[in-house]
Amino acid sequence: MSSLPTVGFIGLGVMGRSMARHIRSAGYPLLVYNRTRARADEILGLGAQWRDSAGAVAKDADVVITIVGYPRDVEEVYFGADGILAQARPDSLLIDMTTSTPALARRIADAARERGCAALDAPVSGGDIGAREARLTIMVGGEAAAFERAQPIFQKIGRTITLMGAAGAGQHTKMCNQIAIAFTCKMMLRHRERGRQATQPGREMRKISTEASVPGILALRREPVRRWRSRATVGARCDRFGPPCIPDYGHNTLNLNNILYKSKIILRSSKKGLQSLQDLV
Repeated sequence: MSSLPTVGFIGLGVMGRSMARHIRSAGYPLLVYNRTRARADEILGLGAQWRDSAGAVAKDADVVITIVGYPRDVEEVYFGADGILAQARPDSLLIDMTTSTPALARRIADAARERGCAALDAPVSGGDIGAREARLTIMVGGEAAAFERAQPIFQKIGRTITLMGAAGAGQHTKMCNQIAIAFTCKMMLRHRERGRQATQPGREMRKISTEASVPGILALRREPVRRWRSRATVGARCDRFGPPCIPDYGHNTLNLNNILYKSKIILRSSKKGLQSLQDLV
């Protein structure tokens, strides 16, 4: 029998599959749940066990990790009738790695404490490449004891792992990160468009601006994010919290749509933060 804690993993999307694979490959007993079971086939083939709901995972796990789509999905898997908090065992460690909101992170932490569990908000940065290569940046909010308990697992999936403060601090940090990325991408695209208008040929301007860019922008250029492709409306007028849409700047358009849309979701609960983002776009 393994001396390692049993890990429950909920959410096997682009990021989650790689993260779960690293945890299983490190020898941790792994229980998984995803809304689409077919996406669990690879992990099940490595010896993970399937459960039929988020609550069923929490019932049998020592550590529960979630990385789902949006804050509303986080709320559902934690607070639903057969959700994590309804079924989690006392002394379980609950880790939400979704990009969510500070208010929801604090709410989960309070509810977990009432049940005798510990909770961390630990959103990540690094994209699907970082997840595949186990070099994610993990921004953590919660108590120091829970953070130390999670460290061996975090080290299997990330490279830069930092406790930022109390519950919600991880999400606040991710909020700042999203604003910085959104600003950088927006300015890069404006720079490129202005260069196309002022210089010939445009291809040379693109080469210069790309080679002069920070590594993160180069990563966006090489690896377009397609997660929100079906929701993107290129060239249309943006609605306050609707599907992402910006003028069509070509190859990078959908990457920036993804970043701006996620940023708006995070910032919805923060009037000041929302104004900061709207000032950029």
